[in-house]
Amino acid sequence: MSIWTKVFILVFPIIVYVVLNLLFKLLKIKNRGSIRVFDIFLIFLIFGLEGFIKNATGTSFLPYYFVLISGLGLFSVLIDLFVFREFKFSKFFKKFWRTLSIGTSIMYLCLIIAAFFIP
Repeated sequence: MSIWTKVFILVFPIIVYVVLNLLFKLLKIKNRGSIRVFDIFLIFLIFGLEGFIKNATGTSFLPYYFVLISGLGLFSVLIDLFVFREFKFSKFFKKFWRTLSIGTSIMYLCLIIAAFFIP
């Protein structure tokens, strides 16, 4: 992997976050519902991660990612049902989406560390 690819992997989330933040301010989306910049940023982060992993290894990671998030969703539903004895979709989806955001961010951070420290 070339040094420019590594630099782009490092600055890609920053560029996307700044552009989305400016777009949200320009279109005044911040006051509409509960859509936040990081919610849209997650979609760009997933496909950026896909592109960089495909560039580095030649294989797609999206099928594995979808299996992982399906298992995470199923586990979260089971926890809601067995522990709290109730299921509210809005509460579940918010918790699931936030967990997905944190997990994807950690995966992207691991990709950055691997890109710079593994030859």
